[in-house]
Amino acid sequence: MRKHSIDLVSCIAGLLFVGLSIAYVVGAYTDIRIDPRLVFPLVLVGLGVAGLAASLLAQHRSDRAVADSAKSADSLSP
Repeated sequence: MRKHSIDLVSCIAGLLFVGLSIAYVVGAYTDIRIDPRLVFPLVLVGLGVAGLAASLLAQHRSDRAVADSAKSADSLSP
């Protein structure tokens, strides 16, 4: 099997939804309640942060790849 990079947005989205479901289960069995008016905005903020992090990571990888290719091109020239 070929190794591939981690999809950061999907990973954070999955963790966000698992955390949300755990919070609802805890709320069902305890006195702790979740305000439903806050759930949708918090999910959107979490997904936005995940998108921003993925964008910054992709930019960093792209910059590093360009620098590596420039370095290898310089080492090949006499």
